[in-house]
Amino acid sequence: KNFTVVNTPQQTDRLFYGKLNIDTHIKLSGDMESPAANAALRINKITDFTMMLPNSNPEVQEREGIVRFVDKDHPDTITAQTIYDSLNQSSIKGMDVTATIITDSSAKLTLVIDERNGDALTMQGQANLAGGIDKSGKVSLTGNYQLTHGSYQVSLSVLKRKFEIQPGSVITWTGDPALAIVDINAVYNAKTPPIDLVMQQLGGRSQEEITRYKQPLPFQVILKMQGELLKPVITFDITLPQDDLSQWPEVAARLQQMRTDNSELNKQVFAVLLLNRFVQENPFESSAGGTGIADIGRQSASRILSDQLNQLAGSLIKGVDINFDINSQKDYSTGVEQNKTDLNVTVSKKLLNDRLVINVGSNVGLEGSHNTSQNSSVIGNFSVDYKLSRDGKYRLRAYQKNNYQEIVEGQVIETGVSFILTLDYNYFSELFKSKKEVRKKLRQLKRQKAKKRNDVSQ
Repeated sequence: KNFTVVNTPQQTDRLFYGKLNIDTHIKLSGDMESPAANAALRINKITDFTMMLPNSNPEVQEREGIVRFVDKDHPDTITAQTIYDSLNQSSIKGMDVTATIITDSSAKLTLVIDERNGDALTMQGQANLAGGIDKSGKVSLTGNYQLTHGSYQVSLSVLKRKFEIQPGSVITWTGDPALAIVDINAVYNAKTPPIDLVMQQLGGRSQEEITRYKQPLPFQVILKMQGELLKPVITFDITLPQDDLSQWPEVAARLQQMRTDNSELNKQVFAVLLLNRFVQENPFESSAGGTGIADIGRQSASRILSDQLNQLAGSLIKGVDINFDINSQKDYSTGVEQNKTDLNVTVSKKLLNDRLVINVGSNVGLEGSHNTSQNSSVIGNFSVDYKLSRDGKYRLRAYQKNNYQEIVEGQVIETGVSFILTLDYNYFSELFKSKKEVRKKLRQLKRQKAKKRNDVSQ
């Protein structure tokens, strides 16, 4: 009862972690020449287990077959390849093993689809599986895992959206444990007005009819995950509950039309997930009222423009590092809403074998109300960094900051000198250790590595 198979904390580069607990009933029979095992396994409710799925990293694929990377300090480290190879071929041979596997509906299993982005599938449900290992070591698994609860988390930059798994979703095994087939539907609910979605279909309507479409409706963004579990195909759809579709025929027709154009469908899906709004053909226009799309659109355009300016400067200007940064925002300091855009230009130059770094920059107002003195100084900010040690551990900085303060309606110039100490640590606890302790630890690690090398050579 309650046998702990796995109990390990989450760590970087760990292929699985969490707690995996099972209740077992195993019958052993046969003789030493031909042993057999018949097992009944139940994954119990204490289980909260996470496993990484292999991702198709192009850099790793390019190196495959050319260079084999081995950790000499940990030659027995379990890799993703060894785990997924063991799904097909077990190291147990010469023994007949049969097992039935069921899960408690409260047991939580998580599959990390994309570790870099944070996409993860969390599942709860009831499994009824039959598995086995024949005398040659071949592994088989058949049956269904019916999902009753769970979620699929999608990470979009800094935003995270959770899709709730719908009943009826299932994972099916037909023999090969590594070739499970998934058929999962998950829903993200978003209340948003359909005005931007159907604006072109409302030509000639009265203003009262158009205003009706500014009312938020309970749209459902549907995520469909199908195909092989290790290489799933993910698609999206948008719909309304059936009762609402009958009341909004123009919206229903537009959604049906949108499904024939995957590009348009995906654009609207990500607009709803990111902005909580639909978008028109011009994504920076909105008829829904408020400032949501316009403001976010301006910020996105600012980031794109900043990147383009930096790329242009890097290709045309040599000998110095130049950086452009555009900041666009709303300004209410005058009592009236205004758009305010500032351009920050910074030029950096390294001298004396990179030990002396000079940074010069200035803020230029491009849009909105700006105090005249704010742009009077071409060199608004500057700093001079000097590395007192060649490794840059000790630095001395002299600086001047030139900021316009709206509260005092004037320019505030701050000058000063600072001393900078930079330290690198692998673990936070090393901050509280003396240099003598750190050196002792390093010597111990070197001795351990040398001993392992001697053991391997022998």
